[in-house]
This record gives sequence, C-alpha cells and structure tokens, in this order.
Amino acid sequence: MATEFRFYRDLAPILPVRTVRLHGSVVADGRTWLFLEDVGRRQYSCSDVDRSSLAQWLAVVHRATAAADLSWLPPAGPDRYRQHLHAGRTSIVDNLSNPMLDAEHRRQLVRVVDLLDRTDDRWSDVERRLAGAPD
Repeated sequence: MATEFRFYRDLAPILPVRTVRLHGSVVADGRTWLFLEDVGRRQYSCSDVDRSSLAQWLAVVHRATAAADLSWLPPAGPDRYRQHLHAGRTSIVDNLSNPMLDAEHRRQLVRVVDLLDRTDDRWSDVERRLAGAPD
C-alpha cells in the first residue's frame, strides 16, 4: 500500500494528465486505507479506443516521470511476477474445495493451475527473454 500512497501523494500531482486525487489515508488494524476521488460510473473496457487512450496516458506518465527519483518503487523484474504467479496458484488451489464452485468451474480452475505450473516450469525462458530489460 505504501507504493500506491506514494504514487498518489508524490507523482500524481506532478503529472500533466488527469489522475485520481488523494484525499488522505488512515492506518487501522495494520491496514492502510486510501481515500481517493470518486471518478464516477464510467468503467474501463477492453475496447480499442480505451486501450489506445490508456497507452497514450501511460506514455505521458512515463515521459513525465523519467527524471523523477523512483528508487522507492519495488523491483518489477521477473522475480516479482513469479511471486504473483505462485500467490495466484496458491489462492486457486486453496479455494478449489469452495462449495460455491460447480464441477465445470472447478475443472476450469484446475486447467488454470496446470497452465501456471507449466509457466513456472519454463520460468528460465521468461528470464532469458527479459534479460537486459529494465526492472
């Protein structure tokens, strides 16, 4: 949560594009709650128009922050994504016995676990392809 807080506190205000405004934060019971501006009911869709707008927005963000000190950001290399893969797999496996899942949903999730296992087994390929890429 510290990363998101710092983004909204330190980076968002200097960006030359509209971003969600941070109204404050509260730490309670070991959790940090961020209070962000309400952006209304419009939701992101996967349409080409929205993807194009998102790509343009990200390009502006990257240009605007190129000279900023971003050393506080966590590493974003392959290890981070492998940890996400493992966490997602664990969560799925831990919930396969959920009585709300019917047999078809359970079969689909087992297939996802299989794909995650195969991806993990070939993780050296992922690392090799990303060798030299910035974190």
